[in-house]
Amino acid sequence: YTGHSLSNGATSVILFDRNPDGPFYEMIQEAFSKNHPLKRAADFGTRKVTFDKLVFHLESPAAIVHPKAGNLGLECHDSLLLTLIVRRRTGEKNVGRILQDEKALESTMAQCTMCESKTIDLATMTFPEQLAALRHSNVIVGVHGAGLNNIMFAAEEAVLIEIHPHYRMDRHFRNAARMSGKHYMPMRSLEQVTCQGSSDNVPVNAAEFREVLDGAVRLARSFDDGLSECGLVCDMGILAMDAAHDDMRYLTVGIPTVHRDEDHLGATIESWMRQLPAAASDPLYDSVVLVVMNMMPGTEHRYAAPHPKHMYIQFASNDNPTKDPQPDARDEGDGNHPGYRVRKQTRDIAALLKFAAGTGDAEFYLFTEDDMELCPHALLATQHMLTKAELYRPDFMSIRASYGMNGIFIRSRDAPAFADYLLEHQERRPPDHLVVEWFAGENPQSAALMAGRAHMAFRYNIMHHLGVVSTLRAAESQAMPKCYEELGEPTLFEVEVFKPYECPDDDVWPCDGVEGGDKTVAIGWGDLNPNKPT
Repeated sequence: YTGHSLSNGATSVILFDRNPDGPFYEMIQEAFSKNHPLKRAADFGTRKVTFDKLVFHLESPAAIVHPKAGNLGLECHDSLLLTLIVRRRTGEKNVGRILQDEKALESTMAQCTMCESKTIDLATMTFPEQLAALRHSNVIVGVHGAGLNNIMFAAEEAVLIEIHPHYRMDRHFRNAARMSGKHYMPMRSLEQVTCQGSSDNVPVNAAEFREVLDGAVRLARSFDDGLSECGLVCDMGILAMDAAHDDMRYLTVGIPTVHRDEDHLGATIESWMRQLPAAASDPLYDSVVLVVMNMMPGTEHRYAAPHPKHMYIQFASNDNPTKDPQPDARDEGDGNHPGYRVRKQTRDIAALLKFAAGTGDAEFYLFTEDDMELCPHALLATQHMLTKAELYRPDFMSIRASYGMNGIFIRSRDAPAFADYLLEHQERRPPDHLVVEWFAGENPQSAALMAGRAHMAFRYNIMHHLGVVSTLRAAESQAMPKCYEELGEPTLFEVEVFKPYECPDDDVWPCDGVEGGDKTVAIGWGDLNPNKPT
């Protein structure tokens, strides 16, 4: 530097590199050379240059300006700000670690009570814009990468969640966070990354991310005995991801959808809306969510009408589909051996399972499709069967109440593991076969996941198929069970179907082990079958 004091008004900076001006260019000038333009060695040609005083900065991966060097004020806002830092592929750049499912993390962040959330790509922002964004962030989330060094510009006592891919666990940004008075929370992704050119797809377990984010938000809100630094007063019962003291959601319904000429999706959603409660006093009020995922990004959902019960619907898009292990194959397959279309449907189901796991805690997850209406009164039948199943086999694993990939209830906590199972075995069997071998424990892997828990079956079908072509089978299907027809073979496999000879007077199987007053009565759901003989 030149001059008589180390002030940014009396110093000049010379850059000894050959790179284009980057995002730090403006910051360096503002911090060290306010009154003099930045220069490069080439500006002096072959002339000899002398200095009264000189500070030579050695090359280092560390940041070069501490946030206290500039006037980076913090404006108050009415809620915590959660910021997700992402890196995206472009035609000019395809390097680094990239989130495999950015939308799933965004969905989880959006659930935080009394929070705002946003996603930023630092590569598209000037450095002043980066400073402004990070300075007002209370929780910053990102995959391990240079952009996380900006943690030191965040709000005082902000929290950094650093997602580490399975192959590394560095301390660069832990140190940057600690040195600048911020809090640091690492999260390790144990799933293998996949490569796409020179970049990695980093998978993140949505359920685990939700738990880490919950802790980070609680920590960010704990400053000054429950008051945020801007004076935000937080009800201690509404601290983080939970909306209040309420129990977890009752049911998540996963509906994969594709563009169709017919509005089957609209009919399917409306069949649920007719039965979901509008009164806040109802036990199921706001305790069920339909997660509708568009599996053809770039096409519009056929169903787009606003609904007075909109809180029950969440739309999503599968923008980062899992790669096909046989990308060039165009085999048609058959009923027992999946062709390329069915393999894609398997991957779509897995994507929806992983996404739904990040939408909040629910006790149960239901598989269905966009062309399967809920039968009249089937929501009551659902409550009846699940309550009875809990009584007969506490902690049961699954219960079947329709056919194909429909009417299958599992514990939501099993959803990520089953998604992985589908992806691993997608080339071997279609998904409606894989789900049977999974909850029947037909091989050592699925038996280990089953862990001795019971698979159960409801006697009656609670869903009605729209149209004549099955989603999983290209040909027209044989006659499909109607509402409240008894489910039997060969529509279902023997290992999954209700056994009337074992439970002739019941509607849930297995029914043994519960006697006397504890054994609930069967309800005449079959009387609702329009085809029942009179």
